[in-house]
Amino acid sequence: MMREYWWPIAASIVIIALQAGIIAALLLARRRRHQAEEETLALRRDLAHAGRVSAVGQLASSLAHELNQPLGAILRNAEAAEIYLNADPPDLEEVKAILADIRQDDLRAGGVIDEVRALLRRHSPDLAPLDLRGVVDAVASLTRPDAQSRGVEMAVEVEPGLPVIAGNSVQLQQVLLNLVLNGMEAMEQTPLDRRRLRVRVRPVDAAHVELSVTDAGPGIPEREKARLFENFYTTKTTGMGMGLAICRRIVESHGGRIEAGNERGGGATLRVTLPAQGAQA
Repeated sequence: MMREYWWPIAASIVIIALQAGIIAALLLARRRRHQAEEETLALRRDLAHAGRVSAVGQLASSLAHELNQPLGAILRNAEAAEIYLNADPPDLEEVKAILADIRQDDLRAGGVIDEVRALLRRHSPDLAPLDLRGVVDAVASLTRPDAQSRGVEMAVEVEPGLPVIAGNSVQLQQVLLNLVLNGMEAMEQTPLDRRRLRVRVRPVDAAHVELSVTDAGPGIPEREKARLFENFYTTKTTGMGMGLAICRRIVESHGGRIEAGNERGGGATLRVTLPAQGAQA
């Protein structure tokens, strides 16, 4: 009788043993998967924390770089004011002019901080009717001493018939200032007799205005064009990782667009196109 059922019993025992083994293996695999998931989540948290720390570091570095120009101008003006005050007699008219410059530089430094806040908060700027000629004149006046010290010949062309735009003067000055300083920095290796920077404003049509800055540097490598306006992306050792990203943020908040391209004869041009007041971008 036992011999008759031996093989079915043995087969059942083997099947049960195999099922137990499979169940044990599945439980072990489940445990390992759960452990792997926990390790993955922990790694993601660590990477997210590292990313936030890196972003804060990049932001601090870029903010310091952006503030360096107006703060440096404030220091130079303060030193000049001290010289005029110590003159006999003191040149009070020059001191008044210097104080006006210091005030403008202080407002510009505050504008940099406001734009970083706006980039993070992504709120819309306060816009008002604006003639771009005034924006260009203010930035040209500010940057000409820097251009002279770098040996850069700066030409400003503002064509007649510009339509009025809806814009924020401080923010658009910050955009143009970034583009001009970028253009000057791009020509550091350019021979002195070829260091030319052109700032041009022209009406594209009745509904749009184009603001462009052209340098005589080496141009923009093709592989960098796509990422040029990304947050924290920079090809410079000094780090401009937020400058162009802020420019794009400001321009887009004005309903415009910003583009970069190379010139046939060498150099690069950054173009900002803005809609006229009441026009669609």
